[in-house]
Amino acid sequence: MYLDDLTGVEPFTGDNIAEIVIFSAGRSKNVVIAATLVFPNHQAAASILYRKS
Repeated sequence: MYLDDLTGVEPFTGDNIAEIVIFSAGRSKNVVIAATLVFPNHQAAASILYRKS
């Protein structure tokens, strides 16, 4: 299973994305956030992961 192979890796969670949504929604009416890019720290590509030893 995919989750079994995440030893030493801190994956994205729904809380990570929810934090970004709450931050964006909490801006004042004169602020427009046109785009947001989110990248995981431990993943260089779909098949390349950085694992903590």
